[in-house]
Amino acid sequence: MAKVVLGKTPQDLEKEQAKREREMEAELQQTILERQKKIQALHSKQKTNKIIIILVVVLIAGILITFGTYNTFFKKGITIEDVDYEIAVANQTNIFPSEGLDGYIRDNCDALFERYMRIDPKRGKDIASVEVDKNSCSIYKVRKLNATLAQVYYSFDVIVTKKDTQVTDPGLIEQIKRNGLGGVNNQQTTAQQVDVTESTETTEVETTEATESTETTDATNESETGTDTNTEEVEGTEETEATEEVETTEETETTTEATEATSTDATEDTQQPDNGTPITDFDYSVNNQTAAKHYYITSGGQIWESGEVSVVRYNFYVPIQLVYTYTTDEEGNQVPVTAGFALAGEASLYGLQETNQTTFDDENGDGEGGIQTHDVFKFEKDGVEIPLADEETTGSVKIKVEKTLQDLYDKRDTSQDFLNYYKFNTYEATFSVINELLYYTDTNAMGYNVKVSYDVITSQGFTITVESYMYVEKSGNSWVIKKMT
Repeated sequence: MAKVVLGKTPQDLEKEQAKREREMEAELQQTILERQKKIQALHSKQKTNKIIIILVVVLIAGILITFGTYNTFFKKGITIEDVDYEIAVANQTNIFPSEGLDGYIRDNCDALFERYMRIDPKRGKDIASVEVDKNSCSIYKVRKLNATLAQVYYSFDVIVTKKDTQVTDPGLIEQIKRNGLGGVNNQQTTAQQVDVTESTETTEVETTEATESTETTDATNESETGTDTNTEEVEGTEETEATEEVETTEETETTTEATEATSTDATEDTQQPDNGTPITDFDYSVNNQTAAKHYYITSGGQIWESGEVSVVRYNFYVPIQLVYTYTTDEEGNQVPVTAGFALAGEASLYGLQETNQTTFDDENGDGEGGIQTHDVFKFEKDGVEIPLADEETTGSVKIKVEKTLQDLYDKRDTSQDFLNYYKFNTYEATFSVINELLYYTDTNAMGYNVKVSYDVITSQGFTITVESYMYVEKSGNSWVIKKMT
């Protein structure tokens, strides 16, 4: 029968112990190996991070050095436009310099108009001249786009003069002469005839003087020769008289011819026009239903109707830029020297109709027309109307306001009633009466609590109704006006 051994023998125990030791040793080595791998991975990651950090530092340093060198030695300094723009953006304002812009547009409005204007060959045949009235040129809007660019809206009058036309209608000519122009021609012709008559009289006087001189000579000869024979005296006298008659006849004929020639020349001058120089002009209407037209007469006797003059106002807009002229200083920086306006684009006829209000009465009575009060002037809070003060308080405020207005227009001291830091302009008017005063229990968005309507009478004799807002505050037993529009 076999022997049964209970438990483990010492040899088995030793084997198991040796086995456990080997397993523990292997496990420890495995743990050490894994730890070393983790340490190596951590070292590798740290090394990689270090390399990345070094590269980033080097890159940043390189960028800083590069840009620093560029900004220091190569980049140009900022311009005055950039400075103005940054200031404008920071201040939320636009500082486009509008000083001098009006003069620039006025000086160049005619040249800009001529650049785009040409006379139509069909409808412009009777146009004598097209002129821009530079004195009428004005800017009515400037839209500032930035510190150096703006759109300018301006307008001016264009004067178109039609050509003068000669009056050829016999009926109209006769009618014009009957109404004042015919006398001018008659006076002119009469004056020329008077000149001819004076010339004839002068010639006759010269002839008479010549005759008297001859007679004097004959008388002298007679006194020197004596009275030898009566026959010689008679014969001499007859010969002298015959000679005088012949000479007088010849001179008379010559004078007559000169008179006729002068009269003919004067008639020709009256009938033939000269260079068209007007000698008189006037306005004349054919009938009461038509407007008077301007006529003039030339020294040649022709009647002309002056060309019609029409004036039309045109609106234009043009982009304008502020241009700087630069110079380079010793350090190579650009320094602005001068600045001036220049066109930033073509000018154009502005065809949009402005929507400015021109009617201030509610003609339809529906509340849509007339003057619409802005919300900031309305006495409302969150859409709810601010209540009025009671009648007693309102009456007390009215007394104070009325007294203060009376003192202001009478130029009396109001320092106790109205804290006014500006000089009050009365326009030499006198205060008349308060039409309406509304005192509210709270202020509106503009800080006023009183709305008053009153009349003043000007030194010229007419009345003006003043609508004013005030802020009135209680001061002891009285009231003080703190501000007023």
